[in-house]
Amino acid sequence: MNYEQLGKKLLSYNDPIYVCNPFTQETVRLPQLTLIKAAAKNDFLLIGFGYLNAIKEYKIVRIFYYEDSKFCKGQVQVYTLGDKNGWRYKGITDHFLSKSNGVLCNGALYWIANMGTEIVAFDLADEKFRSVPMPPCFPIKYIDPCFPTPLQVLGGCLSIVLYRYSLGWSTDIWSLKPLMDSKKENDKLHWSNEFIIQFKDLHRAYYCPISLTEENKVLAWHMQMYCSTQNTLCHYDPKTATSEEFMYDDAGGFQIFQVIPYMKSDVSLTALVPDMAVSNWNSMN
Repeated sequence: MNYEQLGKKLLSYNDPIYVCNPFTQETVRLPQLTLIKAAAKNDFLLIGFGYLNAIKEYKIVRIFYYEDSKFCKGQVQVYTLGDKNGWRYKGITDHFLSKSNGVLCNGALYWIANMGTEIVAFDLADEKFRSVPMPPCFPIKYIDPCFPTPLQVLGGCLSIVLYRYSLGWSTDIWSLKPLMDSKKENDKLHWSNEFIIQFKDLHRAYYCPISLTEENKVLAWHMQMYCSTQNTLCHYDPKTATSEEFMYDDAGGFQIFQVIPYMKSDVSLTALVPDMAVSNWNSMN
């Protein structure tokens, strides 16, 4: 199975859900979603995957929205790898989450919700939703599906990446950081506009951040609007406002599906879920 086929299989709204470890190449298929009625065309399923370091647990969260559910309510279920209880029903959420998978940061999964007017977190420890302080750049009136999901993790912080056009494309990065001099118990975090990456030479080009390096440079895709054959991988230095391209393809450019920073793990799924069938992901078909 190639990566395009794997991506389609993983993102299918009506399951199946696989958990894979790229390092061990082990794969396990989770029990499918039990629908209370036949799936409709516009039903959709959101997924989040996370790890709780304090108790060494991996959890998968799925939220299913029915097309005709009143006020866009979603049913929430949680699965803990290695737990024999299977999918646990956690009730209904009133948050209408954006159609993207949850972003993991510091023990919680984050989504933009309610048409770009709110950010919510699902804490993996207590398995409950909570609201997140709003950044000055909100509300987002329109989330262009041509651009990547605004929520990312950069430098270990939850970040919002906004793509704007004004005499050329710019990439604005806001990060949720501790407020070191705060005297209020309930005001420990604040949004900081870390930097703005501007590219004025080509009006149809922008930077898509992937991660921050130890030198505080931005590892990013330099993307060309409407021309995927000219995408390149680069380092952007906010101090000098310059970029250095170090990976490109003269033969036709990179065709990007999704880029996810990966942290190597030698955790064996066979040992973690001994009661489930574990297979090699190269054998998936």
